Amino acid sequence: IMAINSIKNELNNVEFHIIGSGEQSKELQTEVNKLGLNHFIKFRGKIFGKELIKEFKSSHLFILPSIFEGQPLTLLEAWASELPVLVTDVGDNYRFVKKDLNGWILPPKDTGGLAKLILKVKDMKKNELKKIGKYGYELVKKKYSWDVMVKRTYGVYLDELKE
Repeated sequence: IMAINSIKNELNNVEFHIIGSGEQSKELQTEVNKLGLNHFIKFRGKIFGKELIKEFKSSHLFILPSIFEGQPLTLLEAWASELPVLVTDVGDNYRFVKKDLNGWILPPKDTGGLAKLILKVKDMKKNELKKIGKYGYELVKKKYSWDVMVKRTYGVYLDELKE
């Protein structure tokens, strides 16, 4: 929210959707109202299934500005929808996100860096963004499809049985 606030004058026709809910939802909505960012930031609540896919497919960028994470499934979901991603360097994100190849990664709580990256992506050509999103998609397809994950899981069980 603070990153968006710092660049709001440069964000013509840009809208951010916050998906999910949690303890901070009301606090975040109050902050957005206080800063007058309602026309930039929309709170969508919890979204699942086809509605979530529709949200991904209608977007140009997936932003995950987490302070902490494990290995976020939403990152893989965004790539499965061929979206470039912008994430913080928490959890296992650094293992997946390669700068300018399938997305961007920055330190947590780096509001200035986040604002700069949002503007960078906003000014990129559509075909550049598509290429970055497609690379993420190919990674998910190659390493994290259901078929691949089933084989890996089955392999782990077979290894355990040998011991």
